[in-house]
Amino acid sequence: MTADSIKVVLYQAPDNDAILSAITGAVTDDTPEDNTATYEQMLPLFQEYYETYGRTVELVVYEATGDAIDEVAARAAAAEIAEDIKPFAVWGGPALNDAFADELAARGILNLGGGGGNTPEYLAANDPYLISIGMGPWQLRQHLAEYIGKRLSGKPAEHAGDPALASQERRFGLVYLDTGAASSLVADELAANLAEFGEELAVVATYRNPLDVSTEAPGIIARMKDAGVTSVLLTGDPLTPATFTRVATDQGYFPEWVVAGSPLADTTVFARTYDQAQWANAFGISTLVARSDPQLSNGRRLFRWQTCAEPPADDTIELIYPVPAVFFSALQGAGPDLTHQSFRQALFNANPTPRGIGNPSLSWGQPAKGRWGQVDYQGIDDATELWWDVSAVGPDENGREGQGMYAYVDGGKRYLAGEWPQTDPAAFDPTGAVTLYEQAPESERFPDYPSACDR
Repeated sequence: MTADSIKVVLYQAPDNDAILSAITGAVTDDTPEDNTATYEQMLPLFQEYYETYGRTVELVVYEATGDAIDEVAARAAAAEIAEDIKPFAVWGGPALNDAFADELAARGILNLGGGGGNTPEYLAANDPYLISIGMGPWQLRQHLAEYIGKRLSGKPAEHAGDPALASQERRFGLVYLDTGAASSLVADELAANLAEFGEELAVVATYRNPLDVSTEAPGIIARMKDAGVTSVLLTGDPLTPATFTRVATDQGYFPEWVVAGSPLADTTVFARTYDQAQWANAFGISTLVARSDPQLSNGRRLFRWQTCAEPPADDTIELIYPVPAVFFSALQGAGPDLTHQSFRQALFNANPTPRGIGNPSLSWGQPAKGRWGQVDYQGIDDATELWWDVSAVGPDENGREGQGMYAYVDGGKRYLAGEWPQTDPAAFDPTGAVTLYEQAPESERFPDYPSACDR
């Protein structure tokens, strides 16, 4: 960083990352070049409308070589960025390990929106260098434990596909992606949070590689079935539910599937790939907002407004937009004396973003904000309840028509931790449920301002 420039690195995952290719290939045909072009074309918008105190953000693209779970390659990439590029911040990082974020923090470089940060203790130890935009795993587990404890625990598993299971009191089993010690800690915390509601996990099972669960899945499902688990919590990635649900059908096991906020497993595009006889019994929570026409999204709307064109990364614009939006907001709030500490403090000082249906509410900072009992370095705070409507027909997130869609309870009403009602879940009740908004709720519609195209 100098008096007139701020160097930022954009982490670009390799084209040959088999895990990410399997995940993103299902939802988008955007290329890394499309993503880079979208970031670069959005920068003038933020540079013009945010106060940067005479500094220009210089974006440098780093093309990684290691896959999402390769810790050695991730650490080497962070070291190379630190030593050769020397940026103020890095946007993004490997999705399934903490090594990249660890190394950047050790070298005093801010990582915004990367993969690190499974526990508040980990984030506090690396303050002020790790800031996330999505909800942290520890926060999601608090939501999940509260949802189970208040709405499901001690009641019959009425949504199980097997009538014998549906008549029994719920008995929970957990399957999670093991990415190291941090993921084990989060699983332990979930068990501890559930214990506060008098609930325990009958079975805990792990898997290591989303691309290679076919040998592990039969044994895991058999354990669930033999232990009398009525309700399965499957967390980690959006690929493996396809295998686990297929194996469950092969074994004649039809439990409830509790949607636990796993990234993209709560999207229609992935859920249609799961065994529908199983996923017809899926419900739970999501940090995503109730779906609306993608043409109405914030990132797409602003991109069009500024450039008079469609974003090159047409499918993933909404994953791209929040990173520069948060970065420039904090940059403005930090003032002319920019440091990593002042950047973090700008987010800590800011009020939570508004609550609604079409946008999650974000905040960072001290427990005094009243949302979390520990210092919060991660953005999204609220979640919604949803269920899989196996008969609904409509477009998925890519606009492809098909059968099966997530339905959002109470139109997508969102809850902070501590706000979940102590009543039966409203899953599988079409009353008030919404699968897709054709336009944003009236209170969340934006005015039409003259765009660059009109000038």
